[in-house]
Amino acid sequence: MEELQQKEHWCAAVEKRGEPGYWNRLDRDTETCSDEGMVLMVDEAVQTAIPGCSRKRIALLGCGTGHWSNSKRRKLVIKVLIALTFLIIIIVAIAAFLAVEKCKRLLAAPGPPAGPCCPDGWVGYRGKCYYFSETEGNWTYSQSQCSALNASLAAIDSEQEKDFLLRYKGLLDRWIGLQREPGQPWMWPNGTEFDQRFPIRGGGDCVFLMDEDWFGSSRCSTWRRWICSKPDPCTMGKGRAVESKLGDS
Repeated sequence: MEELQQKEHWCAAVEKRGEPGYWNRLDRDTETCSDEGMVLMVDEAVQTAIPGCSRKRIALLGCGTGHWSNSKRRKLVIKVLIALTFLIIIIVAIAAFLAVEKCKRLLAAPGPPAGPCCPDGWVGYRGKCYYFSETEGNWTYSQSQCSALNASLAAIDSEQEKDFLLRYKGLLDRWIGLQREPGQPWMWPNGTEFDQRFPIRGGGDCVFLMDEDWFGSSRCSTWRRWICSKPDPCTMGKGRAVESKLGDS
């Protein structure tokens, strides 16, 4: 015992709540006591040693001479650090996954359609651009003005398109692209024959947009405002109006 006290200092804990006490030599391997014995640390030197301790290694770190060991607190700190490490790894993995998915969606999204959008002063709807003139002219003059804008007098293909144009035309009647030669059927500017889906009133050879129930026809020499139309890839299939600086028209 005297030799033990002279050569070595011990860090020890008494047995508590059914758990075996443990002790650790600062300069040698870590060991644990069996239920049969324990080492009691009173001061910086070992004052009492009870024989019967078995030498089994345990993970006890940072035990200083003359102080009680607190392995439970250290184990708790280690567990918290491990949990935080796993939490950080999970957060980083989730962030990386979301970033990859966002990139995939951006790459899969269709690009903008080729070709220009509706110019200033035009209105886009269902794949077409429309221009509502502020000046008047006869049907032939109106068609030539539309041609100068790479368009034609408007051709109306559906009830929805007709309703849309009625909302924008204002109170004045406007020329559209429907015309006929004497004794011939009504034709659109692209050469398509009119399918009679809308009733036409009047005895003229050129048609104008009148109201929601019918088209009107009159002599082609009558002066009116007009509506031009041309394809617009930027609004194709969207089914909504896109206005572009109507106040400048």
